[in-house]
Amino acid sequence: MAILLIDAGGTISSRPGEGGALVECPAADMAGLPDLPAGVVMIVERAYAGLSENMDFSDMTSVARAVLDGQARADVDGIVVAHGADIMEECAYLCDLVTPCAKPVVFTGAQRAPGAPDFDGATNLRDAVAVAQHPMAASLGVLIAFGSRIIPAVHAYKCHTSALAAFAGHGANVGSVAGDAVRLPQSRTRPAPLVLCEAGEDVVLLKLTAAMPARLIEAVTAAGYRALVIEGLGAGNAPDAVVEAVAAACMRELTVAIGTRCPGGESGGAYDSGRRLMAAGALSCGRLPAVQARILLCLLFAEGRQPDDIAQTFKWHVTSLTQTERGASEDAA
Repeated sequence: MAILLIDAGGTISSRPGEGGALVECPAADMAGLPDLPAGVVMIVERAYAGLSENMDFSDMTSVARAVLDGQARADVDGIVVAHGADIMEECAYLCDLVTPCAKPVVFTGAQRAPGAPDFDGATNLRDAVAVAQHPMAASLGVLIAFGSRIIPAVHAYKCHTSALAAFAGHGANVGSVAGDAVRLPQSRTRPAPLVLCEAGEDVVLLKLTAAMPARLIEAVTAAGYRALVIEGLGAGNAPDAVVEAVAAACMRELTVAIGTRCPGGESGGAYDSGRRLMAAGALSCGRLPAVQARILLCLLFAEGRQPDDIAQTFKWHVTSLTQTERGASEDAA
């Protein structure tokens, strides 16, 4: 079995710089490769050099293209992407949106740099290879294997700045890996892949807080951005001033999506303010995390779709995820 390892930078291929702070590693070869199981060979290619804090959409697109190229290669059976943890869920979800996943795609990385006594990169790479060998992994779309957890990219978020178990999943849809024992997350309904385009960074994400000025929403509209994703309060709730500002923004043809700042549950019209936001034309993120919703909207705009088509496609992605997540939550109950 051949695994394509795409080196996309990050802590796993970093080094201590002056004063001990981690900086990008200029070396062309990945450090800390694990011992591979018998019969497994690894092909290493670099798609990005640097820490993920500096990645833009062009850099993420390069990683996604490397994943798509790997899917088309006859000499590749599975793909592992070694990536920086800071924005791993964003790049992994971009890949999830555009990749048919005929072959498994697993993202991983490290919280400790090579050379550290508790370097976790080799263990995470070994786990990612184990997941990439699983015959059912491809059906789940792009996965993140990190700190013994397996999380679909669409659910994932970084939950800790330094702990080895750095990622968690919105909801119950999380699997695990320990050596050769791989327990995959719940199966999911995957929408048809989107077209990989050079997405622009014209979608803004705002987190609501108590008494957040509604003029921030007005500023987004005035600045010429094409869409706004809001992490709402609770179940996607907002104070009256924000509801009014969103309604005005929708009237000016700004696409607005409402999620929740909570790490679990879904946004929608459970409360009056949420219903008024939907009535004003805002889209509900449902169980789609706001960070992932921004990636989805960026890609839909990059495809050149019209607003009505963007809204319908966005709703289909939200609906398919909500159905999967509810099933996973019921199974876990």
